[in-house]
Amino acid sequence: MGVISLREKDSIDFDPEASPWICGVYVLAHARGRDLAKTLCLKIEDYARDMGFDEIFLANEMGENSLYSAIGYKVYGDYFRHDHTEYLFRKKITS
Repeated sequence: MGVISLREKDSIDFDPEASPWICGVYVLAHARGRDLAKTLCLKIEDYARDMGFDEIFLANEMGENSLYSAIGYKVYGDYFRHDHTEYLFRKKITS
């Protein structure tokens, strides 16, 4: 019903010093509206924390009006790419 990946680097390499990156968050249309993307993000944060990371990153076109902002990610930069802006997010995942 949904998919998410955790990668060492984002495919665009927006921020070469940042790692790891959440990439490829997707929920099938018929499964949307059930907080699956939120659940996937929170589970992958747990996984990254268990691997010893204290921060996690992602890029998204929605900026402050996104699911990611709602679950604690903060915009720390942006990157203009082709015809749109990608917002760079980070979140501390340590207790």
